[in-house]
Amino acid sequence: AATAAGAAAEWHEVRLGYEHCTAEEVLNSVLPEGVEAPRSFEQAGHVAHLNLREELLPYKAVVAEVLLDKNPSLRTIVNKTGAIHKTFRTADLEVLAGDENLDVEVRESGCLFRFNYAEVYWNSRLQMEHGRVIDAISTDEIVADVMAGVGPFAVPLAKKGCTVYANDLNPACFRGLLANGKRNKCDKTLHAHNMDGRAFVAKLVHDGRGFQRVLMNLPATALEFLDVFRGLWRGREDVVAAALPTVHCYCFSNADDLEKDVFDRAEAIMGYDVRGLPGASARVVRDVAPKKMMMCLTFKVPLELALMAPDGDGEGKPAPEPAAKRARIEEALESEDDQ
Repeated sequence: AATAAGAAAEWHEVRLGYEHCTAEEVLNSVLPEGVEAPRSFEQAGHVAHLNLREELLPYKAVVAEVLLDKNPSLRTIVNKTGAIHKTFRTADLEVLAGDENLDVEVRESGCLFRFNYAEVYWNSRLQMEHGRVIDAISTDEIVADVMAGVGPFAVPLAKKGCTVYANDLNPACFRGLLANGKRNKCDKTLHAHNMDGRAFVAKLVHDGRGFQRVLMNLPATALEFLDVFRGLWRGREDVVAAALPTVHCYCFSNADDLEKDVFDRAEAIMGYDVRGLPGASARVVRDVAPKKMMMCLTFKVPLELALMAPDGDGEGKPAPEPAAKRARIEEALESEDDQ
């Protein structure tokens, strides 16, 4: 022992076991040198969603067991085995450990959501973005949520008093919208649809329904839908009189100049440059991978674009494949009328 000014210090041996270590510490001690343990995972309810790097795949069982053991809130560990499917935003999942039941319950934005994690797209890492947009929309606004999923935007907005027209092409998401609307007692202000996104927006205008906001949260392909706004209100000036909407369109970019890239791609699709419009912006939402960002393009649909002829009449560039677009919309409208 050492003494100083009447104090004494004594040395004791302390042994730390498995129970004292974090999951990352345990995995780094058992994985081969040079193979790093996963540092984070997506969680939805009791399910942890991994996206394991190739070098971790031989050790996926031990990784899953340690994560399950060290996180009491988890009952299931899954790993994505392929790319997200473009149409419904779902992914092939392999259950690595725990319960195979993927029916989850999530609380977000003051609402309770229930859905099957394998059948729909859900990303808890977007919770702050969902809240930011929900808070920015006032209760007297009418919202068109074009790619609504199970309702992370639509349900809280309807619950706060907005009239929300919510759509998703995925039948499982459509069922989730209906169920979550009832579950959160906002089904009177939430109107769910199950159809093509372009046709959904066209149908609202065709039916004379005005809306002040458009949400397009399908980052892989949402920009491709922007051509629907070109000439959408042509012949429906009565709907235009109720005010044209502000669009929030999500996308990905890996360009050096993110803002320019997003505006350039939007212009090429719409045949109209919106970057100079008051309030137009392209902001970073979050990073999704090294050098890959999720972006949000925001602009108010200008009257010139709203009334522009689909064949390029006006100052804008010709819209891509207008005839094909009109055919897709008309076909989907007929299908919706038959339901």
